[in-house]
Amino acid sequence: MIRLNAVVASDHLGSDFSWETVPEWVLRYECFLGDVTFKIDNVDFSTHWGWAPVLDFALGLSSALDGWKSGKSGIFEFTESEAFIRCSRSDHMVEVSASYSPGIARVPFEEIRAVVRDFVDRLADRLRKEHPGLKSNIEFVAAVVRAGNE
Repeated sequence: MIRLNAVVASDHLGSDFSWETVPEWVLRYECFLGDVTFKIDNVDFSTHWGWAPVLDFALGLSSALDGWKSGKSGIFEFTESEAFIRCSRSDHMVEVSASYSPGIARVPFEEIRAVVRDFVDRLADRLRKEHPGLKSNIEFVAAVVRAGNE
């Protein structure tokens, strides 16, 4: 079983900006900081740092999974850190490990792909509800669409 969720601890940069015009790089790396709960069976890849870029994690993991073909591996590197999650795909299975957490988990590719897509959808919906201006932010909308989640 895969559990994937996020808590956003910091979601703004101040009062002198508009959610409608914030560039994608700011949204990904400076706006929605917090922690990600990411567990596969009994292996815990969650962050407990309070500053993980939640939107970047969601979009990056989704895009990476869509790009991985059988026999390939990929790494999601956290911004401002040496921490990373490594995923290796072999046929229909994905092996997941992290530099900051012991253990290795194996999960069917289609299962992790569906869970990650659902996670991106839920996060994007929540962010749009909390910050309605994001609905008009072309870069936010395009980033979510590129991740295959609209």
